[in-house]
Amino acid sequence: MCGLVAALLLHLVQWVLSYLVLDLLFRTADVRPGVLERSLPLHRRRYRLAALTAVLAVGPAQVCLAGAWGLVPAAAGWVPWWLLWRFAWRKQFPHLHA
Repeated sequence: MCGLVAALLLHLVQWVLSYLVLDLLFRTADVRPGVLERSLPLHRRRYRLAALTAVLAVGPAQVCLAGAWGLVPAAAGWVPWWLLWRFAWRKQFPHLHA
């Protein structure tokens, strides 16, 4: 039971980490007209790399801590990254998706 709680806490870490990375990306993105549209693929690649790195680092730890039950939060590790990118980016820059 203790391992499952630790695995769920690590899943919460995924949410916090994905939010912080996306917040940092928003703070450093150049939003001048024309520049943001051209830099979107670069930002997308960087965010995917951060997501992949975090999920591959935390996922095995979740499985190790909670055994078979750790597969659930480990498999869902990509969810916070995808959701925050998808909805936060569209809300922050709606003109890119009009």
